[in-house]
Amino acid sequence: MCGWFHCDIDELRRGDVVGRRHSDKVREGLADSNLAAGTAVGIRPGFYPSGQRNEFFPTKT
Repeated sequence: MCGWFHCDIDELRRGDVVGRRHSDKVREGLADSNLAAGTAVGIRPGFYPSGQRNEFFPTKT
């Protein structure tokens, strides 16, 4: 996923990708996320608002 994003969407730079999140950081009452399990990464968290559409340039989708 990170390689695809880097090659096809936009160049990733230091700090753009975050990994495992300690389970203490997962919001109370929610199941542990894949970040807490260490099975997911976040690419530029907070940069692309949830639910937004058509945010990439037409040539990058």
